[in-house]
Amino acid sequence: MIISAVCAYMGVAVVIKVSVSDVVFWVGVAFLVAALLTLIMFVQEVRARRADAQTLVIARQHAGKYVCPCDLEQEDRALLIRAATAVDRILTSTAHRTGVVDQARNNIELHEMLWKVAKDTEKINQLTLKHWGASTVSAGAAVDSVLSSQAAALGTSRRHVTARVVALEEYASQVKVIDDLIAQQEQLERLGSANDEYLDLVAQTSGDATATQRVRLAGEEAVVMADPLADAVRRARDAAEIALPDKA
Repeated sequence: MIISAVCAYMGVAVVIKVSVSDVVFWVGVAFLVAALLTLIMFVQEVRARRADAQTLVIARQHAGKYVCPCDLEQEDRALLIRAATAVDRILTSTAHRTGVVDQARNNIELHEMLWKVAKDTEKINQLTLKHWGASTVSAGAAVDSVLSSQAAALGTSRRHVTARVVALEEYASQVKVIDDLIAQQEQLERLGSANDEYLDLVAQTSGDATATQRVRLAGEEAVVMADPLADAVRRARDAAEIALPDKA
């Protein structure tokens, strides 16, 4: 038995004739492909769950030895990210890599400072959350006074951390200035090494001034010679013309 099927491909209708056996075959292939895709998705999901479980185990094993910005509120997370960005810019700079700034000190102090910022922002974040919770159930003026003093302490601590982050960013900015100067020096040295070529070029082309003058003189001589030649051409033309009698 033959079945006619109509397919639309790129806006063009095409009539295809296939046998029932062909239909059964391709339907079987489709089911097989679907089963394989389902199996692959299942395997990937199992692997993802295992990876998540392993990550959780590692996180528990190293509790207190790391601070994840994702665990912090926006303000404290932003401070930690700013500090990490500044430290990364310093440690990956040309000035640090080439020893223009103190590598040993940077490798020790910057990591320690970043860790201190991380732990401080984590603590501030924890106490801030507690303070928010306590503020919603204040029992009276005396409690409000304590909450106010705690809020002031949180603000002071956050300003201290912010000052350290700003200092890191300023240091990173100064290192960037040094990097720019190093880049300029290297480029100037490369340009300076080519100066001999430029001087040779000037010396080579300066000799063309005499040749240029000779060409100009030749041009002036040609102008002088052109006038008598033009007169000779006119005389030759006059002599070659046929003088016809005037019509009566």
